[in-house]
Amino acid sequence: MSDENEMNTVVVAYTEPEGVDLLQARLVDSLHLRPMWEKLRTGDHNGRTFLGIPIGSKVTSDTVQNHGRHLHSLLRLLDLPLTSSPEQVEAIEVPLDSLSELEVPDIED
Repeated sequence: MSDENEMNTVVVAYTEPEGVDLLQARLVDSLHLRPMWEKLRTGDHNGRTFLGIPIGSKVTSDTVQNHGRHLHSLLRLLDLPLTSSPEQVEAIEVPLDSLSELEVPDIED
């Protein structure tokens, strides 16, 4: 079991807080992508809001690149193109307990 204060690598795309709100509102129309967007987390790093995917505490550059491509593609599928290419996705280190799950509108399964 991981320690909540453990530093975790997260691949992120930076946005304004309104970008997170916009994405959360769109989730109800993106149920077919639910297994992918359920992994998204939001947080703040150096005063900047981000959407990202936690990928672990010990990662390789290949892992970062693969997850960066995944995040870039997912944001485009969700009609929130925060990056124009996967190279604009960054890897940052943040404590696990600083990440928040997306607030999903009520969805009937």
